[in-house]
Amino acid sequence: MPIDGIELTRLASALESQDIRRSIEEITQQNYANAPVLLEQEYRKNNQIYFHRDDDCKIDGFFMVGWDTVVGIEGKTVFLGLSSVAQTAKSKGIGGNLYRSFFKDAAEHASNTGETVVWWFHTATPIVANAFCKIAPHIAPTANGEYAAQDARDIALIKSSHGMASFGAESHPFVLRGYAKARYADDEVNRLGSLSGQEGHLLKRLSIDERNGDRMLFLGRVFKSVPN
Repeated sequence: MPIDGIELTRLASALESQDIRRSIEEITQQNYANAPVLLEQEYRKNNQIYFHRDDDCKIDGFFMVGWDTVVGIEGKTVFLGLSSVAQTAKSKGIGGNLYRSFFKDAAEHASNTGETVVWWFHTATPIVANAFCKIAPHIAPTANGEYAAQDARDIALIKSSHGMASFGAESHPFVLRGYAKARYADDEVNRLGSLSGQEGHLLKRLSIDERNGDRMLFLGRVFKSVPN
């Protein structure tokens, strides 16, 4: 059963609707200073999109994902792309429910096919990192910055496959410097800065600066069953 208020569709099909495309653009513009540049990138990198609708059936949040494969990594590899929630719908748990919908679908895929699903994303804010840490059954690096050898191997393959290797940092294999073109809108910067729980966070300790295009990579796995 789908999570209440959330639907999943192919991104290409969704973008054929001018109303849906307009909703995506409006929500993104509320949160990012250069929304057109960001959306152009995300439309290329993703192939599915989750929507959340309010009581009036209006889209007030979305989450794009890109199912793919990476040479050297068994099973499916999924990029967890742009997620955004309308300013009027913030702090209602919509983002978390969008993420949970993906993990539910990934678990079903792993169960039905026997394939491990390796997912990954990058972020510049502890808020997003914390949300995934609470939801995901496995995530690397940990809050202490630790990761397994397999995690380092897979993230290196992902960076190479997606043209990110040259942005890697010597300080940590999951850090990208100057990679992202997207920038948060001023209101969103102020909102994120006012939220608690960021001081001492891994992203702060590694000096991830959103204004400079820095990003922190994370990855995890969804198995058919818990490995022995």
